[in-house]
Amino acid sequence: MVFSRLQVTDFPPEIVVKRLKLALERVLVPYDFMAGRFKLNQQSGRLEIDCNSAGAGFVVASSEYSLDELGDFVYPNLGFRQLAAQTLGNLGPEVDQPLCVFQYTLTIM
Repeated sequence: MVFSRLQVTDFPPEIVVKRLKLALERVLVPYDFMAGRFKLNQQSGRLEIDCNSAGAGFVVASSEYSLDELGDFVYPNLGFRQLAAQTLGNLGPEVDQPLCVFQYTLTIM
């Protein structure tokens, strides 16, 4: 998860998102399995990675809270789960969710 403050004028959010997506595409080339999905092997009953190139997830979010208001991310806090996308709703059932999801979150100052 990447957080960004809105005040940066040299790099508007649209440019940051575009560059992050491009960087992730390049980084994930040797890790093509990360674009797959979990599937259940009916014979063994185990989860396996189906390398089907379905794609990794990329989410752009915003928060009305500042990073100072959100607190310290060093220490685990179950409340932080609300800040991250748990599933990508447009993909349908949980079995079709990406193995890898990246989230870019814009915060106020």
